[in-house]
Amino acid sequence: MAKKHPVLEGIEAIFIGIPLMLISLAVIVLGLWFVWEILKFVITDFF
Repeated sequence: MAKKHPVLEGIEAIFIGIPLMLISLAVIVLGLWFVWEILKFVITDFF
């Protein structure tokens, strides 16, 4: 097995890492929005 160039490995890691980061960020934002909507619904229901 040939050892890859460190720079290429770094670039590959970035190309794999950025989409994963964006996806997890989107999941967090959606989760927060979902919780916020439920909280708003509950608060307007009770008060």
